[in-house]
Amino acid sequence: MKTITALFTLAILSLAGYCQVPARASLIIDYAKRVKSFDAKTIISTREDPSLNEVDLKNGIGDILRFKISANDSLLAYHCGLCFILYNFDKDMISKITTYGKNGKIMGDFEFSDIAIVQFKIMKPEDLKVKLARIDKEDGNIEMNDAGEHLVLQTTLNSKNEMLEETYISSSEYWQAQNLLYRP
Repeated sequence: MKTITALFTLAILSLAGYCQVPARASLIIDYAKRVKSFDAKTIISTREDPSLNEVDLKNGIGDILRFKISANDSLLAYHCGLCFILYNFDKDMISKITTYGKNGKIMGDFEFSDIAIVQFKIMKPEDLKVKLARIDKEDGNIEMNDAGEHLVLQTTLNSKNEMLEETYISSSEYWQAQNLLYRP
């Protein structure tokens, strides 16, 4: 973790023209730049999980871009050729998840109605905070069957930005999204 953070510090300095960047950090930033809706110029933290070959980049506004890189630094795909997952946050709460293909264009999972975008609208923020605190206390190991309480409205869209479905989800489902547990 410290090594990758140091690499990205060097990368930021390099973007400003102050020093040379190690090849891997430069490559990671180049991959991130493919997703135009992610501001790769303001990366403030990184996480690399070698067991999953994943890299998470967090930018200055709190959004996180996740993708996989092989041991030889090739971009790897998730299910159905999806390569990037962008998690957007609003006031530290997940508001949208978007998936992208290798070229950085929005792409859906063709096995699941081309779902490419999942948006979350919090309808009852105070009630949701109480529920999320309870789930946190149990490390996510509690199922809340509270979709009927209309705490969070989830809207799914395809890669053409057409709505596929709109439904209320449970606080447990939202907690999973909030904790970046979604992967294609």
